[in-house]
Amino acid sequence: MGSVWTHALGPPLLVTQTEVVATEAADPEEEPVEGEAAAASPALAAEPVADPDPADRPVAAPVAESAMGESVSAMEEVKATDVEAHGEMDSAIAESGPAAGAQTWVIQKTREQTTTGDKSRPWHASGSVEFRTLAISDEDPANDRYLSLQLRGDFDVFEGARAFVRFSGTQQFTAEVGESGFLLQDTMVGLDYGHEVALDFVPIEALAGKKLELEHRLALYFPTSRQSINQDKYFAPMLMSRARYSVLESLVVGVDAFARYHFHRYAERAGPSGGLNTQLDMFGSLGVEYTVFSHKEYGTVSVGADLATWYLKSYPSGEEYESESSSETYWHQRYDWDIYATYTPLPYMTVVLGIETMGEHRRDGIIASGSGSGNGIPRFFGQRDDTELFLQVLGRY
Repeated sequence: MGSVWTHALGPPLLVTQTEVVATEAADPEEEPVEGEAAAASPALAAEPVADPDPADRPVAAPVAESAMGESVSAMEEVKATDVEAHGEMDSAIAESGPAAGAQTWVIQKTREQTTTGDKSRPWHASGSVEFRTLAISDEDPANDRYLSLQLRGDFDVFEGARAFVRFSGTQQFTAEVGESGFLLQDTMVGLDYGHEVALDFVPIEALAGKKLELEHRLALYFPTSRQSINQDKYFAPMLMSRARYSVLESLVVGVDAFARYHFHRYAERAGPSGGLNTQLDMFGSLGVEYTVFSHKEYGTVSVGADLATWYLKSYPSGEEYESESSSETYWHQRYDWDIYATYTPLPYMTVVLGIETMGEHRRDGIIASGSGSGNGIPRFFGQRDDTELFLQVLGRY
């Protein structure tokens, strides 16, 4: 997650979107066998059923595709064999899940540029390249590393609002014979709106003259990733809001809230262990960032940290039974934290370095211990297979 803060309306350097991103690599879902019906009960109620985050799918296919158009952990896909069938989504930060079966689903948040840029023109462009690797790799580190790529275009609609389209992909360092290591993720199209609210109406002297910076996003994810296409996903609408408050000139705190509903043709995925598609995922986070150094000539250095929790709900099963891959009340809960440092040497470039961990904490009310080690330690404290180091370079024009 490691979000770098920047208000869309203000002059700040970069805005990191702390959105959940589905981990494609960790998708446990098996690809349909040629000539085999897309196994599964028709999605309840409406035909369109939500597709789970990449983290939610059981990994069976060697090359699974990222579930959400967000940055996805490529390594997970490579390790499809290691992912458990119950694994659900993976968000954003880490979209990791490389180690054997340690993560059935990964969650990863995506940082992206949303700065104002040159106000003399209505359009803007930005992009990023992020390298991720497990903090502790095994004898075959290539499976635990990947690149997350992102390209975004914005167009000013009215004061404070921008329409945008974002393309993303994952480049793995390993691939099946005859397969490409590059995986296209789902495409997102939406509208960002930022504004400020004066806090003078609050009867607290310390808030006099202070402002609360707000940013909202309404967007649609379209199934351009192989994983979403294989799951017969129609689209996924999402709503996100972010509040940012400057406690001091160099200290900022913020809160993020995110919700997304997935429309799929079928409630279940293809294959005997395909499991159920994700119907709904919700996310909330708290963040803090402190500017350590700022100079017109030498740039700006900041450090920050985030703590988040994520809930995922699968579609109800058309069957009478309950199991890890089919249950009418199947909820997943994950925790995520990250610590990062950013350096902005130039107005159009930012470098982010950090460590992030994400882990499944609760499944239908049952607290999970760490990575199957039996030590009873919740994964969010840090587990080998859930912790990644990341280095990201963002550019804007």
